[in-house]
Amino acid sequence: MSPADEEILNTLMAAVISDPQGVERVQSFYDPLRPSWLARSDPFVVHFAFDVDADEVIFLNVFRRR
Repeated sequence: MSPADEEILNTLMAAVISDPQGVERVQSFYDPLRPSWLARSDPFVVHFAFDVDADEVIFLNVFRRR
């Protein structure tokens, strides 16, 4: 991964961590019992869940467009 890609991914993940409900996202509908979302910053998409009670972000997957 290039340094530029690392910076994009780090920035995206930091944005999700700092405000998981404020980042532009779409619900994934992967597991209706445990809501999760997709957030994108080209070429990356991160799949994450947010536990409001624990104030915790859980990163489930990171995808990279080829």
